[in-house]
Amino acid sequence: MVNHFNSNAREFSKFLPKKSFVVEIGSNDGSFLKAIEKKGASILGVDPSVNVSKKANENKIPTLNEFFSEKVAEKIIQKHGQADLIFSSNTLAHIRNMHTVLKGITKLLKDDGRLIFEVHYLPDLINKLQYDMIYHEHEYYYSLLSLNNFLTKFGLKIYDAKKIPIHGGSIQVYTTKNMNVNQTPRLLKLIKLEKEQKIDKLKTYHVFNNSIKKTRDDLQKMIDILKKNKKTVMGYGASGRGTIMANYCKLNVKKMKFVIDDAPAKIGNYLPGTHQEIISSEILRSDKGPDYVILFAWSFANEIVNKNKEYLKSGGKFIIPLPNPRII
Repeated sequence: MVNHFNSNAREFSKFLPKKSFVVEIGSNDGSFLKAIEKKGASILGVDPSVNVSKKANENKIPTLNEFFSEKVAEKIIQKHGQADLIFSSNTLAHIRNMHTVLKGITKLLKDDGRLIFEVHYLPDLINKLQYDMIYHEHEYYYSLLSLNNFLTKFGLKIYDAKKIPIHGGSIQVYTTKNMNVNQTPRLLKLIKLEKEQKIDKLKTYHVFNNSIKKTRDDLQKMIDILKKNKKTVMGYGASGRGTIMANYCKLNVKKMKFVIDDAPAKIGNYLPGTHQEIISSEILRSDKGPDYVILFAWSFANEIVNKNKEYLKSGGKFIIPLPNPRII
């Protein structure tokens, strides 16, 4: 993610004025803001999380510990003026009341400013059967067709968009207040693909429903066969996505005793619903490693596999659960 934000900073700085003001909604620890500040921008983060806001401010990344809203936008304008760029990465799908957020954005943004944001991409979710992305934090699942309808209500026009690999398939959307701006060929191509894939048709979601049931059943059958053959199985990735997959696929403690995670804060806790103890990934580098590991964190498969080559050399196997379960 840090590399991704550094890349964003390089790209955005090409069109930003020399003395620009950049605001990030959901700024987290300030990784993006730190990168864009090095390009000469004045920066301000807005994040509701107390601990990361505190850390960011300690690291001299000015951050308001607030939920972004129209009132917060007015507060920022009074102190700093309007923004040349408002950026947000994987937050706008988490906010229930998007109306006050968009009112705040249009008020805070200069007439020639830009809103650029990243969200998980609905067509990727459907095409790759990513049912594990559907959980309580995610209020919305965006397509360009739906975004275009919504943003125009607030005087914003999408003029460009590109797919990015973050989180298993996201989209970076470029918007402006200038309704006369031309839309780029790559944006028009993506919109055309959405229409061809019938993203705006109900039948598409009925097919999606049937498809995720099949991939769930296939994974269950695979695990049942392994257990009959006396193989040990663990999960990898005690995240929201991992919790959804374990529960939806009914992977209880009899089928999967432990779930591995790299975050020290999670070790010793339990996965909600299925109640596996969360343990350190150090087990993969010991003689107590399981025969098979289900990669709940499948979107980080390359990183996990590269980190655990010794586990593979010792005979261990990884299971990629989506879109179709397979063993590597």
